[in-house]
Amino acid sequence: FNNAHMVKANDPDQIIVGTIDLVKSTNGGTSFVTKSDWSAWNEGPTPPGEPEGLTSDFAHADHHYFISNPRDPNKIYCITDGGLYRSNDFGETYYSYNGGYVTTQFYAGFANSMQDSIFCIGGLQDNRSTFYQGTTAWYKTFVGDGMWCAINAQNDNICYTEYTYGAIYRSTNRGVTWSQRPPPGSGNGSNYCFAAPFIACRSNSNIMYVGGTSIYRSTNGATSWQGPYGSFNGAKVLSMDGSATNTDTVYCGTIPVLNGAAATIWKTTNGTNWVDVGGGVLPNRYPTDIHVNPNNSMDVYAAFGGFGNPHVYRSSNGGANWVNITSNLPDVPHQSICIDPLYTQNIYVGNDLGVYVSTNSGANWAAFTTGMPYALVFDLTIVYPSRNIRATTHGNGIYERDLIENPIGIEPVSNEIPKQFSLSQNFPNPFNPTTKIKFQIPLLRGVSEGQLVTPGREGVFTNISVYDISGRLVKTILQQNIKPGSYEITFDGTGLSSGVYFYKLVTNGFTDAKKMMLVK
Repeated sequence: FNNAHMVKANDPDQIIVGTIDLVKSTNGGTSFVTKSDWSAWNEGPTPPGEPEGLTSDFAHADHHYFISNPRDPNKIYCITDGGLYRSNDFGETYYSYNGGYVTTQFYAGFANSMQDSIFCIGGLQDNRSTFYQGTTAWYKTFVGDGMWCAINAQNDNICYTEYTYGAIYRSTNRGVTWSQRPPPGSGNGSNYCFAAPFIACRSNSNIMYVGGTSIYRSTNGATSWQGPYGSFNGAKVLSMDGSATNTDTVYCGTIPVLNGAAATIWKTTNGTNWVDVGGGVLPNRYPTDIHVNPNNSMDVYAAFGGFGNPHVYRSSNGGANWVNITSNLPDVPHQSICIDPLYTQNIYVGNDLGVYVSTNSGANWAAFTTGMPYALVFDLTIVYPSRNIRATTHGNGIYERDLIENPIGIEPVSNEIPKQFSLSQNFPNPFNPTTKIKFQIPLLRGVSEGQLVTPGREGVFTNISVYDISGRLVKTILQQNIKPGSYEITFDGTGLSSGVYFYKLVTNGFTDAKKMMLVK
């Protein structure tokens, strides 16, 4: 901000300047009067397109740019940290133009309830924190910048958010009101990253950890903090995750202090003593995310930013060894990673292009972006009650879809290797509630083609999805590597209404679709 300024086209004495608020002069710049009030924002849910402030002088803080209507100099548009605002009287009053843009900038550290498939909370760039109530009118809460968030796994009335540099707040009413619960040294950029990571342990959410140049630990839900623990050679903690089954095993990633130095992953198994488990083999990049297998705290994953280096690593022995599982992922910064807690071979990563998935523990990957644009995915989180995955982006809002289900019911139907791709008509058709779909994957030789691999005997990534008559995705019934052969898979329409549906096969550049009818 402090860069926006404009002289009115038909009156040089009227000047507007963008600071935190908009200020205006009517005497050629001799004096200025503040005209907008960023603090007059709504508290609570605001439906898209509705006023975002309590008064007509509300416009969001930090004015970056002004544009004037060439046909009417009274009409101006203000670009701020909160989006786009319009004034019809050269800065005297304002109204929002943000409804439906889907440009919300979430930070990492998004949190989902373990009991409620709807309730979740995330921090926003200069737009406070916000929680979901099941409609597009998210509930705006907190102040300024919201950062990392957490929800008590045993009682989702208790949740946490953060202002800059580790300043943690607690709510006991699902995020409506907040009280300060800061760890020592918070609010200071010398001690913590701008968005400092913290967690509330899954098995007992009264146990919490927050990371900066050292670690602080709470045993009473952030009422008080103990520490500091750990010495990270002057580095700050950027990422963190802990065991879902105990409160003592936690991993954190620190920013490399020296140019060219390898990133470092640290681990504690007693909550206080931290050891370097990076082994000097990780990239010299920021460790942007860490994810611990919820069923096995020795199985840990790490994502890395930057270009020109591997981006995803896995250790199956608590950090003793790390394996590069980047494979065919694009060479762009990666910010997030998680695994399916039920089918742990299914790994999801978020990067600067979107979401990618591997169904074979990272051997290869495919785009998992149906329904969302290219976006910077800053966090991926599992919704346990409904088996969904949420992708929170920095600039394109938030997206949700079903996790991939294990393809139970896929069976080889022939020993012969087919010569071409094919998708057969389902049988029976009409059906109720199950039907079988046959398809063929040929044996071809070749090289990688973008995200897809020409199928040799190692297989090819194959997707079969079902859509309703309007084209809406109903269910993904197969999404994994399939070796050459002829197969039959069962589709179960239980829970769907009678009607016409389409199923589509997409694999290695081949696409085919068929129509089927569910009759109940």
